[in-house]
Amino acid sequence: MGFVVQVILERYDCNRLVVCEARRRKDDRWKYRRRRSTSSRIHRERQGNEDDPEGRAVDGIIREALDGKTEKCRELLLGLPHKLMSRTELVNQVIFGLGKHVSADEGKWALLAACEKGFQPNTRTFSALLGAFTREMRMNEAVSLFNSMTEFKVSPDISCFNALINCFARCNDTRRAEEIFKDLKSNKDIRPNAITYNIMLEMYSKRSCFKKVDELYLEMEAEGVRPDGITYNTYINALGRAGRIADAEQVFKNCPSPDVFTFTTLMKTFSEFDRFEAAKGLFEDMKRVGIDPSLVTYSVMIDCLGKAGDLVGAQMIMDEMIIRGLSPNIVCYTSLIRGYAQKGDLTGVLSLLKSMGEFRLRPTERTFCEVIDAFTSSGKLDGAELMVEMMRDTDMPLGIVAYNTLLKLYNAQKDVAKVRQVFEELVLNGNQPDEVSFNTYINALGEANDMTGAECAFLEMRARNVKVDVVTWNTILKIFAAKGELESSLAVVQEMISHGVEPNIISYNTLLSTCSVYGTDPQQVLKQMRDRGLSPTEVTYATLMKICGTRGDLQGCLIHYEKLLRDGIKPSEGTHSALASAFANYGSIDQLISFVQENDEILNVQTVLDKATVYSARIGNFDQTEECLSTFPEVTGKSPARSTFKSVLECFLKEGYVERADAVFHTMLPEEIDESIFNLMMNTYGMQQNLERISELAS
Repeated sequence: MGFVVQVILERYDCNRLVVCEARRRKDDRWKYRRRRSTSSRIHRERQGNEDDPEGRAVDGIIREALDGKTEKCRELLLGLPHKLMSRTELVNQVIFGLGKHVSADEGKWALLAACEKGFQPNTRTFSALLGAFTREMRMNEAVSLFNSMTEFKVSPDISCFNALINCFARCNDTRRAEEIFKDLKSNKDIRPNAITYNIMLEMYSKRSCFKKVDELYLEMEAEGVRPDGITYNTYINALGRAGRIADAEQVFKNCPSPDVFTFTTLMKTFSEFDRFEAAKGLFEDMKRVGIDPSLVTYSVMIDCLGKAGDLVGAQMIMDEMIIRGLSPNIVCYTSLIRGYAQKGDLTGVLSLLKSMGEFRLRPTERTFCEVIDAFTSSGKLDGAELMVEMMRDTDMPLGIVAYNTLLKLYNAQKDVAKVRQVFEELVLNGNQPDEVSFNTYINALGEANDMTGAECAFLEMRARNVKVDVVTWNTILKIFAAKGELESSLAVVQEMISHGVEPNIISYNTLLSTCSVYGTDPQQVLKQMRDRGLSPTEVTYATLMKICGTRGDLQGCLIHYEKLLRDGIKPSEGTHSALASAFANYGSIDQLISFVQENDEILNVQTVLDKATVYSARIGNFDQTEECLSTFPEVTGKSPARSTFKSVLECFLKEGYVERADAVFHTMLPEEIDESIFNLMMNTYGMQQNLERISELAS
């Protein structure tokens, strides 16, 4: 089997080298060919008629536009014969080419110059120019052009209205886009079409107005406007962003003819919500029905498998892409490199960075930043530091994203001196620190107990007119909460509100954690939270359960647990810890067993028992600890976790209960004893000079 795998891998490597060699042989003429192909797409209506001298003249103008030779374009346009002006579509190609490849102003100049030579524009002329102004985000000029159509004796059709709505949508003027859309719906002559609805759907989706997306999609069907591929793709993407995966799947199934974009959109949604197997299945389905994956599809799958930790699969996808003649781009490499970094595989990261040169690629600032973030998250700070050195060695000018990444790295290392140094360098190099920069900086200063520095940073943030958002206020709140200053923390919340920033559930969970640690009554915090219409999360309930547990109120803890279930919230680590602590401190082993057996379909029984065993040992309730250990086989059918055994042994030995520790140790199976437990017991027997036990353990 190993030989077969090796042959397959060698075949992939061979093909990969062939593809790389073929691409290296290309000379600089590829740029010229690209320009020619772009020009051909622009005037595809000519269908390659090389015998058309007027068409060749238009080709020449467009090629000059692609090269950015504005004056030459003007000269050629003014030299066009008057009789060509009757060929509206050819002149439109010139106007469109200049508007797209030079500037919207040049496109408008071409329109006026052509009109002086007798050209009569049509709606396609204005649609193209409106699109050019939209790409440049020049809303007022687009409106002025639209209003001037009557001067050219052209009545706007649906394509012109669509171009104007798209301009408002792209420029974030939702109100004016909605007004035109509403007027169109009441117009008897010009009705919204699928493109109109697609523009509106995209606008609402980007603004996370998912309710309006639903309403518009249903209205589209009610009005008899048939959804096209873009409609389905946009709606699936919106549902995915809203976290409605099941609905997105249903819309995909309803799509009469899904294309590569439809498949890729749903694959990306699956990947973002960690449904990696579903994404892989969809990828295979796509190939099975004869749809070739695009470069974007491959990029999504490489990112998906990288996040899933399947780096071999991700590499195979990249090799398949190369064999199909597609060169991986920087996005593919960044996704794959990030996957290796998340696993802490520095060798794999360096190998991929080196191989990028085969495809004339160089790591970008984003590549380095994502890899540094991944190493930081996985705790491999040495790898992150090496990436920082490599990034600085490239002489790449660092932008705000890179500096924010460095701030987060040194904040994770608790190195406040380096955080200060990077922040100062950021400012000295002419970058404007944003809210992420300040939030990280303030957090680092707060954790270092530099309250004066944190306050100065906060004042500087406001002086620079950087948006002080809820994350900033929560960072300040966290600093006060960590000191147990509930009144000061509540004052921070009030100041937040006075500055027009609405506290979120994280703000109140932070306040509740203060009550939990310092035994403060949480009722005042809960009242404020309810008054602001915030719903409790799993963290909220877990914190309230912990507060009850520290007060000895086991019944109160269970009441909050019942409320959590009624709210449809799934218990997680925090809930398990709070329950285990409450039972260990104030409940009996019988109560604990009865409770976990009643809730075995909801709770992770093994986790709760493990935590209860450890908590009872830490508070010195060793009789209960031994009872907990003895119940594992009956209740869970398994042994306690190795970490549980180790914690119990450490607690017994700390209090001098060597015989109890010895008894627990002898209940462990050989595979449950790791090096740390072995050394712990060996040291204990050595201090007792118990040669019999040492000999037994060594054997």
